[in-house]
Amino acid sequence: MTSLEKNLLDQVTFIVDKENRIVKCLPKFAKTVGLQRAAEGIVATMVSDKMEIFSVTESTFLFTPALRQYRLNKNQCFAVAKCSPNDTFDEKIGKRVAFNKLKLRLERVAVKVSAKIAYNASQACICFESDIFDTLDYLADNMYNNKGEE
Repeated sequence: MTSLEKNLLDQVTFIVDKENRIVKCLPKFAKTVGLQRAAEGIVATMVSDKMEIFSVTESTFLFTPALRQYRLNKNQCFAVAKCSPNDTFDEKIGKRVAFNKLKLRLERVAVKVSAKIAYNASQACICFESDIFDTLDYLADNMYNNKGEE
């Protein structure tokens, strides 16, 4: 398990419905701050981990135009694993499937937001040191060119 998965696992909760053979995975703080806001907080954490060259706090990322451009809809904020009637229900497998679905959805948004931030920063032509500017430029090009691999 990678550090990203361990970090994400701490930020989600599971709801197991054995009778209907369903496992749901959703952000831990969905009840207190709302489903979308909780999921966007997780995306902000993923973005700040990905964009190590920026010393920007997670709460600042929540209000960046790049994150607002890729607002999560309600269906992207949780994941459901349903067991087939022909299979035996296994809670552990259901949790893993639901977790991986949610992780994939949130990673897609985090990659788009990171690419947008890196692209905007490289285009801003702010007086960075040349090695930081080259890193930003490379990061933006790399993320935009790898769009098809998602």
